[in-house]
Amino acid sequence: MKVKTTASILFLGLLATASGYYYTTTHHKNADVMGEGYAVYHDNSADLAMIQTASGEVPHTHDKPIIHPPSTLAGAYLSSHYAQNQNDWEHATALLERILQNDPDNQELIRQSMILAEGAGHHDQAAERAQSLLDKGSKDSLAHLIVTTHAIKEKQYEKAMQTLASLPKGDMVDFVAPLLRGWAQAGLGKFDPAPLKQSTLHAYHGGMIAYYLKQPSATVFSFAESILAPSGLTAEEVERAADLMAISGHEKDAANVYKALQAQRGGSVELSKKIAAVESKGDMKDLVQALSVTTPAQGAGIAILDLARILFQEKSDGSARVFAQMALDMNPQMFDARLLIATSYARSGQIDLAIRQFQMIPESNPAYLSSQHQAAELLNEGGRMDDAVARLNALYETHKNPDSLIRIGDLYRNKEDFTKALELYDRVMAMLPQPLPQDYWYLLYARGMTHERLGNWEKAEKDLTAALEFQPEHPYIMNYLAYAWADQGVNLDKALKMLETAAALRPNDGYITDSLGWAHYKMGQYEKAVPYLESAVELLPYDSEINDHLGDAYWRVDRKVEARFQWERAKNYAKAPEKGEAIATKLANGLDTPVVKKQAASEIKTTPSND
Repeated sequence: MKVKTTASILFLGLLATASGYYYTTTHHKNADVMGEGYAVYHDNSADLAMIQTASGEVPHTHDKPIIHPPSTLAGAYLSSHYAQNQNDWEHATALLERILQNDPDNQELIRQSMILAEGAGHHDQAAERAQSLLDKGSKDSLAHLIVTTHAIKEKQYEKAMQTLASLPKGDMVDFVAPLLRGWAQAGLGKFDPAPLKQSTLHAYHGGMIAYYLKQPSATVFSFAESILAPSGLTAEEVERAADLMAISGHEKDAANVYKALQAQRGGSVELSKKIAAVESKGDMKDLVQALSVTTPAQGAGIAILDLARILFQEKSDGSARVFAQMALDMNPQMFDARLLIATSYARSGQIDLAIRQFQMIPESNPAYLSSQHQAAELLNEGGRMDDAVARLNALYETHKNPDSLIRIGDLYRNKEDFTKALELYDRVMAMLPQPLPQDYWYLLYARGMTHERLGNWEKAEKDLTAALEFQPEHPYIMNYLAYAWADQGVNLDKALKMLETAAALRPNDGYITDSLGWAHYKMGQYEKAVPYLESAVELLPYDSEINDHLGDAYWRVDRKVEARFQWERAKNYAKAPEKGEAIATKLANGLDTPVVKKQAASEIKTTPSND
């Protein structure tokens, strides 16, 4: 999202205010219960400790020793803190509730309970704790937000407005309040566009609110124009502007933007569907987010999830999970929120917690199969490939969806078991209608790569060429096919042109940059090859093959000392013994005469697909 420069810092500031647990080493007020002289520590390792220790974002250190009292309640507190650090927020919440029963007025404990409850998905309990803080005169910003979002969920729009009005002033309020206020006003049938144009994020929600309230199409379109006004927009921001164009009757403008994005991304099934829908003026309900919003709570949930994404991008995973849970409070069917929560757990290596989130998607939800595919990928990443294959097989047996089998093939291909991968891909190809549906272009790409690795180049070339017909601007298909041609010394002019196009689409991709340099090398254009190969090494400094290519190019332009240096690096990074031996031979003897083919076609590099 394009937001104010300091937006992510402001979010962290809000959470710091909301979450720091500031105890002192004074006697506990319930000393008769906890034990005389009980010392509770002050953790000043970071203001965000309460939320962020769960994701490992701050050190778990204490500036003062913990004095363990003989009380079981103290043990419960420490156990709660330990459970929180292990991301077991469910258990941590239960333990903290026990302590609160003996100290119900302790605002710091209430704050902890509020955050843990929200993070664990106990929304009613979190809202109760938040309201308790406000009733006690707390100025806690997160408590205000939790009460506000929960009120919107309960259709208590006046209460939401009143709570927002009492939110402590500051830059954070200036950013987040207009979004929630706009949706709360929408619940009351009111619309105030002025505060909703301060950033691209605000403008997007302004357009959605305008559409929800059936404002004139020109009003909705004006928000699309506001999004596109700044420079340096992300692809998502541009796509959101196009979505507002599409629903405001500017289908041609939307189609042009979608097509530009499609060319930039190198192929997107979702964009293809949007292009087809706007050009035929078809139903876009399942394609455009604004069309799915039927309540202010759903709209506000999207706004809060947008904020969670900002935190996630800043790697503030624990904080992002709390905001994502707030979004789920307003819309329990918000799959993207569960995806963010699951991904944040996966990023911290907590595979089981991530999978648990995916398992909460019901089979009736359109996102069910996609979520289970994600869960299978996590199982595989966690070293449980057999479990991943079993899960995908079970999905296929139940739902007869070819995608599950394709993903099994991908697992085998990534494991370099190309024979099994090909069996899966052929099986799926045989069950699909012909000509192949557009949505399954990736099957041709995957099978083409597999054929190539098995040495079946004619079949590989046929599949890759067919895949390129479906996605003519896909940089990775172009890279794979053109590199193979160049490496074999065939179709060199065509290969060079394709690689130049791919490099323009992905200028920071080291593999594509290397391929372009290697094509020049194979054409004998060594001076032209060097700068591309140097750039590739800068992008991927530890890749053996790319260092090897640069070494070859240096040798050809009589930079032999540098060539040996690159070959030495290539040899050190080589994974296959035979590759290291080949480089060692060059180190000893150099290169003699130029050769047409420097590398076996079976060693063609790949860049992961963005399907």
